[in-house]
Amino acid sequence: MQISSFFKKIFDQIRLFPVTFLFLLIMLAGTFLSFSIIKKIVYREGHERFDTLSQDLETIITNRINRTIDLPVLLAKSFRVDATKGELDDYVSSLHLETRYPSVREVGIYATSADGKNLKRLYSYAISDNSISENDLKEAVIAQKGNQSNQPLLIKVYEGKADYLTLVPQGNDSYVFMRFNAAIALSNLYPTNSVLRAVDFTIYDAGDQANPLFQSGNNGFASHRNSYTELRQVNIGLSPWFLITQSNQKFIVRKLTSAAPTLVLIFGIIVSFLVFDLLRRLSRRRRNEIFLSQEITRSVKIIEEKYQKIIKEIETEIGQSKEKNNALREQIKELERLHKIMVGRELRMIELKGHIAKWNGKR
Repeated sequence: MQISSFFKKIFDQIRLFPVTFLFLLIMLAGTFLSFSIIKKIVYREGHERFDTLSQDLETIITNRINRTIDLPVLLAKSFRVDATKGELDDYVSSLHLETRYPSVREVGIYATSADGKNLKRLYSYAISDNSISENDLKEAVIAQKGNQSNQPLLIKVYEGKADYLTLVPQGNDSYVFMRFNAAIALSNLYPTNSVLRAVDFTIYDAGDQANPLFQSGNNGFASHRNSYTELRQVNIGLSPWFLITQSNQKFIVRKLTSAAPTLVLIFGIIVSFLVFDLLRRLSRRRRNEIFLSQEITRSVKIIEEKYQKIIKEIETEIGQSKEKNNALREQIKELERLHKIMVGRELRMIELKGHIAKWNGKR
């Protein structure tokens, strides 16, 4: 009952002020249109910033991995096949691999044995307990011999893990090898206060997409509204990796800019209803003024009609009075005439009586 009464009041107001309600609808439509446009602009700005951060992240990842896989090149220039194990250990220890290259698990020399018949591991410096197998080294040598480019070749070992093996030729049938863990290499990519922390990322090897190499702290950006997702291919040497970046608008765009569409919507709705109320009051005031002027005009017309009626009655009375006055004047004139006649007769009678008296005296 209350709802029907409410809508009846609204309908009555619309009938009373149709232009004002039309103006309200136009203002609300403009508000929602502005909200939609600004929201798209903010989303596009956020996407552009997200794309820039993704490019920066790709550059950081590429530089981090390239710095790691450049280590065998440095070792190939410094290692001597005829060096003793103690000399090699001292040199590798001076590199401080645990701090400068924390992802490196093992380095060594794989070369032709002294009898010149077989390739074997001549030197190995393993940071982790497990060491690369001879079979993996042999397969890596075969793959490296088929590599005709100057780009390093990454060979994944230990299926389901993020360990890679790379070799650098040092001469005829001599290679410096290195095994590193990509997950360790990709951890702690940027400082704690870096804006890149607003981007989550996952890296897959193109040859093993079932097992991610690394996943950053998952903030659940994909489940948020206005989230951004991008897939990039990162070429590490001859190995293609897939970089999936994710973020959310509220982490990418400044808070004030992100809140701009909502602020515009709220402000637009408030202003629309304030202007509507002002116009409604002005329309009601104008309507009252028109009604009052009509009432005054109608009252003046009634008064004028009564005035004209009274004037006519007065004129009628005056006309009737004139007629009565004229009749009285005629009567007065007639009386005056009769009076003169009567007076003349009296005088004549007196004169005749005088003559009769004279006549009687003469007799």
